[in-house]
Amino acid sequence: VCSSDLEAVPYAMVIADSRGHIRLVNSRAEILFRYQRGEMTGKPIEMLIPARFQADHPAHRSTFQQAPRTRPMGAAGRDLFGLRKDGSEVPVEIGLNPLVTAEGEFVLASIVNISDRKAAENALRESARQITQLADAMPQMVWTSHPDGSPDYRNHRWHQFMRLPEGVSDWDMNKLVHPDDLQRMREKWGASLVSGLPYECQGRLWDWRTETWRWHLHRALPIHDPDGKLVKWVGTSTDINDHKRLSQELEHRVELRTAALQHSLSEKELLLKEVHHRVKNNLQVICSLLWMQITYVRSDAPAEPPADSTASLVEQLSEAHRRVQSMAMIHEQLYQSETLEDLDFSRYADSLATRLFQACCADPSRIRLVLSAEPIHLTIDQAIPCGLILNELISNALKHAFNDGGDGVIRIVFRMCAPGRVELAVTDNGIG
Repeated sequence: VCSSDLEAVPYAMVIADSRGHIRLVNSRAEILFRYQRGEMTGKPIEMLIPARFQADHPAHRSTFQQAPRTRPMGAAGRDLFGLRKDGSEVPVEIGLNPLVTAEGEFVLASIVNISDRKAAENALRESARQITQLADAMPQMVWTSHPDGSPDYRNHRWHQFMRLPEGVSDWDMNKLVHPDDLQRMREKWGASLVSGLPYECQGRLWDWRTETWRWHLHRALPIHDPDGKLVKWVGTSTDINDHKRLSQELEHRVELRTAALQHSLSEKELLLKEVHHRVKNNLQVICSLLWMQITYVRSDAPAEPPADSTASLVEQLSEAHRRVQSMAMIHEQLYQSETLEDLDFSRYADSLATRLFQACCADPSRIRLVLSAEPIHLTIDQAIPCGLILNELISNALKHAFNDGGDGVIRIVFRMCAPGRVELAVTDNGIG
């Protein structure tokens, strides 16, 4: 091996003979171990090994010489250290390579200073310890999971919440999550968790005998490596069991109160319908009494007038009869309506006009009714006076507009003419 070849290597190189004596080093080895080259050559290799490892090292050299092959030195997970001239130690990684030359068998050791890596690992380990301490001090449950959702880390608060003994890690998610929530949580595992949205589920306490479930609120975020591969889930959970219980009790009370109010409202609507029904019946009784009086006056009139007074009385009673009937129809329609607040006045106008035509014996072949009414709703306080007005106008048209025996049309218009304003009009093309 040429000395210049060793100088081109960017890390320390040491060549030792079969007896374990140093035969050749490069300048990187001088820098690493802080010896001059002449101070190392010819000396046992153990001079570069900490005292606590020196006693076992000859046996390791003998094992390597029995089966020489290229391999790293030390077992997996074992830290290796080099001893410097000033007595300080430096963490290293060592690779062994057998060399066979004309002069004999040698071992080439490549030695890499990993102080920076160890410092970074220690710093990372310390950061992880501090993060763990911080997570354990948080009032929320903090946890991490593997990409498949299997547990990785749970803080102290999580163990308290689930009453899970410290150090227990072989728990089954299928046992800890309520069956009603498990499938829903798995569905959200690919939806809400990716976006960081919260989701609720019930967690089972560790004592399987109690069947005790408590509500908690989860929020989780995915952690990806530089290549975009999912590495871990990091999340928090909050105990919302008391809030959930109070919320459910409140919802139950609201449902009961709503049901009670709906029942009370139904009873009041039924009572109000009954009131309208009875008012309509009473008005119908009045109509019947008026009709009986009209019949009596007509039958009791003398065969030869004065017929003017009798006709006048019959006309007055008939007017009263029609007016009472128009009000009775309003209460009848309200009784039949789904809502008691108002009624469709267009339907009422159609019914009232039809009855008046029948009552006044209008000849449909001679006098036609044309109704143009929009479906506008009026309250009972609006409908009663409008119904009386409509009754008067239609009655007057039927009595006076077509006395000459001619044909004609009575037209009724009911429409919205402006916001908040309704027009009701009755016109005819008779003699009036």
